[in-house]
Amino acid sequence: MTPASLPPDPSFVKTYGIRTPKGWYRLNCPQCGDTNGKLYVNLENSFYKCFRGCVKKYFDGKGLSAFGVQMSESLQKTEKDKFDFPRISLENESFEANLIKGYLDSRGLEEHVRRVFEIEGAVVFNNFAVALPVITPLRRTPYWYYRIIGNPEFKHYSEFPKRELLYGHPRVLTAKSLYIMEGTFDILCSLPFSSVCSYSKIITDEQLGLLKYFTCEEILVCLDGSVDFKRKLRSLLRVKIETGRRVGIVKLPEGKDPANIGPVIKDLDREYI
Repeated sequence: MTPASLPPDPSFVKTYGIRTPKGWYRLNCPQCGDTNGKLYVNLENSFYKCFRGCVKKYFDGKGLSAFGVQMSESLQKTEKDKFDFPRISLENESFEANLIKGYLDSRGLEEHVRRVFEIEGAVVFNNFAVALPVITPLRRTPYWYYRIIGNPEFKHYSEFPKRELLYGHPRVLTAKSLYIMEGTFDILCSLPFSSVCSYSKIITDEQLGLLKYFTCEEILVCLDGSVDFKRKLRSLLRVKIETGRRVGIVKLPEGKDPANIGPVIKDLDREYI
């Protein structure tokens, strides 16, 4: 595929790209084989550019300044300030790998799930951590999320603005029922694979924007058991208004989180609005 054939067809962009808060779409670049979503496309003005450099300055003469709004300020800052943390493969039997695998076992995470989500280990500011690639509903991004082990004051570190993306497995795109959960281990331990997490009790405008591109028939809000019903209902109504889908709440046992319940979460009662 040559640069002249870019950008891809608008329907392809909408189906396989992630819409950013500023209205651009991120895709893997078909020209250079990029797998980190480095191709940016704007369907309104036909501007596009691959930030690996294979497709340069296709801006109808308006230059890079016209393309400078493809990401929010927080995403731009994150891209510039990323750290290169040492990785630990979980496929060997080193002390570090066994420590991290032991932590995952204690959280009820099965080995095949670890492999599916491509979880690794890392050393983050001298702390051992679980490293999870951030997978949006449609596409992997260049960002990582780290769950720090054994440090009660420093539990999380992110290379991306968590509130602008949804973490999950790519197969959620074809799911009939989509579960929205609160934390990473909620979707890793409860499995259905048709789950995404919002990293908070509140769903942001950017995340609502992503939900519009799902093909699911229903969306099930499944926040932690500690979240009061009024807050869950507010999230439910926002999702209903913005997506127009059938929306419901999964009735969790009192005080329980999805990560504590496991795969039987699919069989729990739900209430629709």
